[in-house]
Amino acid sequence: MCSDDSTIKKVASAVSHELRVPLTSIKNSVFYLKIEGAEAEDPKIAQHISIINSQIDACVQMVSNMQSFIDPREPVFKEVRVGELLTEALSLMFTHSSIRVTVDIEGDLPAVMADGFQVRQLFDNIIRNAVEAMHQGGCLLIVTARLCGDSVVIDFEDTGDGIKPEHMDRLFEPLFTTRSHALGLGLAVCRQFADAHKGEIGVQSEAGKGTKVTVRLPLRSC
Repeated sequence: MCSDDSTIKKVASAVSHELRVPLTSIKNSVFYLKIEGAEAEDPKIAQHISIINSQIDACVQMVSNMQSFIDPREPVFKEVRVGELLTEALSLMFTHSSIRVTVDIEGDLPAVMADGFQVRQLFDNIIRNAVEAMHQGGCLLIVTARLCGDSVVIDFEDTGDGIKPEHMDRLFEPLFTTRSHALGLGLAVCRQFADAHKGEIGVQSEAGKGTKVTVRLPLRSC
């Protein structure tokens, strides 16, 4: 690694670490406003609290992606329930009011040996991408999870913008993005986590019609 790369990684690591403190403080202050009943006083206040929360979550996700990319850690494997992680990710993710979410998790889905934090971050990135793709159109996110052989397969299918053919080969390339406000690390980190679990992640898309992201997690990754 050249010295320039080392310096960049040190700076990025310091920035991501320092940003967590003010973001946590803002999140705590918003939570205080909620428990004090500020939302009940005026619907506009509730709307703005929701916006603040969603933007904080987006910043936290960006910081987590940056930290995971510049300082990847080995996964800590233990039994996790994919259905529970999906439900948690979807319940905490801000979605526009016009977006409907359909969830179909196969009954008695077995636990997988995985790092729950990394898998949850993987899910968060995919769901956030889907929601952002539907801000300009589209209204449905379909999430399914099923057992397929010795793996759990999860599909995320949205009716958003879709991806142009010329961009498909670069989707997992670090720092590649078509959005001005994004770092372009989300899918790169997703592939990093999938590889660490000896799993797979793939994308199918058609411009103007939506995108389907498929994640395969083996029941035993280690």
